[in-house]
Amino acid sequence: MIGIVEGKLYTGVYTWRDGLRRFIWSDGATQVKKEHIVLPADPSDPEDFDVTREAMERGQRARLIRQTRTGLGLSQQEFASRFHVPVGTLRDWEQARARAPDFAIAYVRVIGRHPDIVLQAVG
Repeated sequence: MIGIVEGKLYTGVYTWRDGLRRFIWSDGATQVKKEHIVLPADPSDPEDFDVTREAMERGQRARLIRQTRTGLGLSQQEFASRFHVPVGTLRDWEQARARAPDFAIAYVRVIGRHPDIVLQAVG
């Protein structure tokens, strides 16, 4: 993560422990935000991490989008082109880097049920 504070460039990382989300800036300053953990990290796995409610929802939305696209037998580029979704946005949604908004989830559900009708409508 990169940020500018009072004209100075900082970098930092997010960590999750004890139900708190911490952002540690490169200068050592820490910002803490309490978030509800729905899936705690496995203490025996040093690479595992706590999962927040928001992250879990983002992952579930990502799965729905990816399953819809692959169920239609389309690549990300083909799906994006056919249904007028920027491919970068689709990629971010599928990889859970960004949370797909509610309207996008509704659109994907309609695509999944009636792809030909949607294609006619946007074609």
